[in-house]
Amino acid sequence: VESEGSLQEALAKSPKRQQLVYFLAATKGSLGKFDEAVLLLEEAIADTPTIADGWWRLALLYRAQEAPEKALEVIQEAEESGIVFDGNGRSVVDGILEWAASTEEDEEA
Repeated sequence: VESEGSLQEALAKSPKRQQLVYFLAATKGSLGKFDEAVLLLEEAIADTPTIADGWWRLALLYRAQEAPEKALEVIQEAEESGIVFDGNGRSVVDGILEWAASTEEDEEA
C-alpha cells in the first residue's frame, strides 16, 4: 500500500511516464483494485496507442481476473491496430492465448 502511494505521487509529478503507469497498475492489480488498474492501462493506451506494453499489460490484467474474452479482445484490437508484440510482450501474449484456448476447451467439456 505504501508503494501504491509513492507511485501515485510520482505519477502526479510526471503523468506521462509510462513505466510509472505500468508499475502503479501492476500494484493496484496485486492489491485487487482491478478496476483502477484497468483504467490506468486504458488511459496509457489512449495516450500512446502505438506502444505494445500497455496492450499486453492490460490483457495480462484480464488474465489475472480470469476474463479470457476481455484478454482476447485486447490482443485482437492491438493487432488490428498494427501492434507487434515481441520479446517479453510476445511471451505474455502467447501465454494468454494458450490459457484462453484451454479455458475454452474446459468450458466445452
